[in-house]
Amino acid sequence: MVVLYVLQTLIHRYRIRRANQVGQLIVSELRTSLFQKIMHMPFKSLDKKSTGHIFSRVIGDVNTLEDLLTNGFINSIIDCIQLVGIVTILLVWNFKLGMAIILTVPLMFLVSFLLRRKIRKEFQDLRTKQVQINSHLNEAIQGIKITKAYGQEKNNIQYFNMLNRQHIKIWDKASALNQSFNPIIELACAMGTVILFAYGSYLIQINAITVGTIIGFTSYISNFWEPVNRLGQIYSQLLVCMASSERIFEFMDEKRIGIVRPT
Repeated sequence: MVVLYVLQTLIHRYRIRRANQVGQLIVSELRTSLFQKIMHMPFKSLDKKSTGHIFSRVIGDVNTLEDLLTNGFINSIIDCIQLVGIVTILLVWNFKLGMAIILTVPLMFLVSFLLRRKIRKEFQDLRTKQVQINSHLNEAIQGIKITKAYGQEKNNIQYFNMLNRQHIKIWDKASALNQSFNPIIELACAMGTVILFAYGSYLIQINAITVGTIIGFTSYISNFWEPVNRLGQIYSQLLVCMASSERIFEFMDEKRIGIVRPT
């Protein structure tokens, strides 16, 4: 056990370091690709976009993807492996009782799937509003001399406050939908526990299983819902990142208008 704990610590340390290195390389390459795209864009396309709009793609949207790329994918793989191992053990111990408990998982994912589209749309609207705030902030600071020359300080402040209030409203709505995943997972966990003791008690009465099996199932059930909960958090984080990734690749896929040179 001592050797296993030491080995686990070393592997865990290597995994974190390597995952962060790979994630940072991806983020760095993505920023470089975006900057190169900007440098090769024609003036006509750049004139249609404010400086804050471009900054939000290179900085804000890429930073949103950073945590998912460095930690999310690796942790999700580990949680999936752990889930497969626990499910296999439960089904081997008692197939009927194991299947009765696991049936709550598809129900949980069905509800999550129904919420996915709505949450994704809300975070798309949220990212759009964040771009408007960043764009206005950048233009207001860069053009502060013109603003003061024409006495537009009050109008700029009122417009920024309006954008800020809209951002708060959209954020509250998106956050409320996003936080609905945790109650769904807790409800599925409670349903699984009720099924375990209700159906397990019946199996004990007909001598199909022993009390020790119920105790073993109880221990593994607690370990089963921990990775499910983490996967739910990663899934909600993925929905947030999808809004940023769509904006990044929409910018990257914009066709470059070539300059027609005389022959």
